[in-house]
Amino acid sequence: MAKKSAAPVVDDVEDLVEDIPKTIKVDSPEAWPEAADLKGEITIRTPAGELRFPARAIAYADWLSLTDTYAQPKPPKKENASGLMVEDREDQEYIDKILLTAVKRRVALVDGCCFKIQGDTIDAKVAWVAENLCRDGDLPKLFEALLEFAGFGLADLNRARKKPVVVASPEDWAKQTAQVSEFRVTHGKDTLVFHLRGISGAKSKAIEAMTQPPKPPMKAARAADRRIVGERPDPDDPEYKKQLLRIAEQRALLILEAALPFKIPGETPDAKLEWLGKRPAGEVTEIQNFVQYDVANLRERSDFILGL
Repeated sequence: MAKKSAAPVVDDVEDLVEDIPKTIKVDSPEAWPEAADLKGEITIRTPAGELRFPARAIAYADWLSLTDTYAQPKPPKKENASGLMVEDREDQEYIDKILLTAVKRRVALVDGCCFKIQGDTIDAKVAWVAENLCRDGDLPKLFEALLEFAGFGLADLNRARKKPVVVASPEDWAKQTAQVSEFRVTHGKDTLVFHLRGISGAKSKAIEAMTQPPKPPMKAARAADRRIVGERPDPDDPEYKKQLLRIAEQRALLILEAALPFKIPGETPDAKLEWLGKRPAGEVTEIQNFVQYDVANLRERSDFILGL
């Protein structure tokens, strides 16, 4: 008679329990884990098979710093047939700069969230990748996997779907807009659930009023022959760009403070931003976008995007 195999012995029950996916209600600051606590593995598919990499989630503050450091270049200007200066997006040097910026972002994220890449500077690290990796497709795949690990792009798939509610009067409508919205985002193996408050039109306008960006400084306007012909706004001024980034951060903070079911820790806006900056970047961004566009219908500031 064949012997029955012995049941596997679990050495550490706590480890087994930790591996079970959990649904966590984020109703306090303590319930929202820091990015530093989110570590694991990510997998990418390659022609030679699947590759597994160590991973940690990039924090919101680190992501803002990375995208600011490796911001997309602006196209050069050229004179058109009418004698006007217009953007030249077909300029080859500009196209090369865009491609290089994308590579630097990818290398910087891998360097910070997987393992250190050889080289003392970002240019040296980019050179090592170019010289040693035999598949160009691995780097963008790994970059996307790291973004997903930090929560980017996962929230749309996890928004709670509820049965339709009959709205028979303006009062019913107003009552429904005051209901909390359940918002789910993947956090490693777990799911974080946020109950987000609605934001009234008056509150939305107040947020917009408090985050009005200043006008850019002026600089000399030059004709095609380099003659000074007056002044024009300079949205590329470094200090002005820092101001816009700061105001955008404050705007995000006000939006999240109005919607989250708890008070963001900190006595000052800087302290609150510091706390928020330690949360996983994708989670903060996805919640902010959901509140801004789906809940509050706050318009995007073109001056934050275009520097106008």
